[in-house]
Amino acid sequence: MTGSSAVQIADSIEDAIRNGHLNGGDTLPPVRQAAKVLGVHHNTVASAYARLRDAGLVQSSGRAGTWVNDIELPYDALAKPMAEGVVDCASGNVDVNFLPDPASAFKHLPYQPIGYEVGGIDPGFSVWLKARLRRDGIPPDHLAVMSSSLDALERALRAHAHAGDTVLVEDPSWPPILALVRALGLRIEPVAMTPDGIDLNSLEKRLKTAVAVIMTPRAHNPTGVDYTQETLQGLRDLAQHSPRTLFIFDDHWGALTGDPLPFAFQDVEHWLYIRSASKPLGPDFRLAVCAGSERIITRMARAQILGPRWVSHIIQRAVHWLWSDDRHTPRLEAARAAYHLRRETLRDCLSDLKIKTWDGTGLHVWIHVPHEADTVQALALSGWAVQPGHPFRLRSKPGIRVSIANISPIDAPRLARDIATSIRPRSRLVT
Repeated sequence: MTGSSAVQIADSIEDAIRNGHLNGGDTLPPVRQAAKVLGVHHNTVASAYARLRDAGLVQSSGRAGTWVNDIELPYDALAKPMAEGVVDCASGNVDVNFLPDPASAFKHLPYQPIGYEVGGIDPGFSVWLKARLRRDGIPPDHLAVMSSSLDALERALRAHAHAGDTVLVEDPSWPPILALVRALGLRIEPVAMTPDGIDLNSLEKRLKTAVAVIMTPRAHNPTGVDYTQETLQGLRDLAQHSPRTLFIFDDHWGALTGDPLPFAFQDVEHWLYIRSASKPLGPDFRLAVCAGSERIITRMARAQILGPRWVSHIIQRAVHWLWSDDRHTPRLEAARAAYHLRRETLRDCLSDLKIKTWDGTGLHVWIHVPHEADTVQALALSGWAVQPGHPFRLRSKPGIRVSIANISPIDAPRLARDIATSIRPRSRLVT
């Protein structure tokens, strides 16, 4: 550890982590001890540690100190193989029983060869998308089709931000978003989540210095929170007074909800809405629909031309068929109902044991715990694989993410009791 400024100290520690001189679990010296050794004020070391926490390189827990995180690619952290006999409540995958058979799409769609001069959005898909997005409250005047939500996010940030700019993210947040923002050389500033969505007061204070803010309006990963109408209206008001900031909405659950999104962002300077096909059709359908302000959609499309040029029209037509065919509507409705039942049953069981969780939708339940590693290990011994919270959070409290796609309502009481036991191992839990 060297340096006389927070930046220099943080850089020296980061170099040690990247070079393998510091490893996951290694403890950093207490702030005042480090300050004495370096001959700087303790606030300087505290600021250095805060920079490292924001970068996801270390984490702190009061008197337990500050220690180095294991450096993993985001998908390594979220998709480790399950041990035999352990229920997967960690990966966040959908229930494959609700995915449609893509063969039905390819069987009914005639093959229509195209040339290099075509690209862009398939014409039939474009017409359907505009009608569907308009029905769901999303202005469809400017559209693009990208390979995935992360592909869309990357192109949007490259088009609107420069290295060193500040991007606001929800805290906790989906780890691949954090990894992407860091990889682009952008500075992450966390904004706390509340039961109503992103904290508007905290967001307002940070918007003046931010070029973009990334949000998940429904089925937030990892908490499951749905933004309320009041929060969305507040965001619109803030956006109208933040003309340089790009407001990004990653609505990954949009195709699995029957409710429109009260969006009304058409008169905002910079906005982007993203809806992917992964949740209703499966992660291997690499496609995300984007609507937004003309400037950002145009720049994203131009950047796409320089790389993959377009998303396969074969895939676009298949997604169009699977999304629009009435024969698949009951399957989507069944998935929506089943996920809701599984999530709410687990929440009710946890509530009976005095464990609070947030209302919402989607595939995840977020539970605050005093010690993440101990809780995860105890649940693994009981046959449940869950995610520790540290890959998701920046400044928020410790927690675990429990994914519900593989949990039946019958299993929920046992899982809830095991969670309670792992959090309060010495307490007596009454059935």
